[in-house]
This record gives sequence, C-alpha cells and structure tokens, in this order.
Amino acid sequence: MAKSDDFDFEIVNENELSFAKRGRKSQVDPALAQAIAKLTAGKVLAIRSMKIDPKDKSAKATVSAQLRSAGKSVGVEVSIRFTTEGVPTVRRSSKSA
Repeated sequence: MAKSDDFDFEIVNENELSFAKRGRKSQVDPALAQAIAKLTAGKVLAIRSMKIDPKDKSAKATVSAQLRSAGKSVGVEVSIRFTTEGVPTVRRSSKSA
C-alpha cells in the first residue's frame, strides 16, 4: 500500500474487486411522456415546474436529459430550448415527424 499527502492507494488484481454500474436510469413521468407524445406541429410544451437558473449549465443538461428520455420513451425525437427565464420548452423534432 502506498500513501501520499492526498491519496491512499494500492495496486490489486482486477479479479479481487467487484464493480458497480455507472449512473442510474431515470424514471420517466408518464404524464410528461404522454404530453410530449401529444405534441403537434407548431406547438411547444413549456414545463414551468422544471424551471431552472438560466445560467446553470449543469441544471440545463440534467433537465434536457430527462426531457429527452421522456420523448424517447414514447418514440418521439424532441428539440429542447430554454426561455430567458429558465423554463424548458419541448417541441417535436422535425426528424421524428
């Protein structure tokens, strides 16, 4: 075992360890997925309950991933944009029409 001021580490055989899977699968809200499925051309779904700080890129990425997963669960490719107030909006992508 080796030590430094910041780390405590050792080299071991890979077969001596068990590994956890990365990340978690998000649970898609069925109501949100159905609302996305019902979108028609020219309509945008504004999800005010998911409003975030418009400057927080990490929150934008998280919300976008959740919305993309919801669209994917109902077979719809979506385009996501945020208003200047931080409200995410979803529209059906022209690719999925």
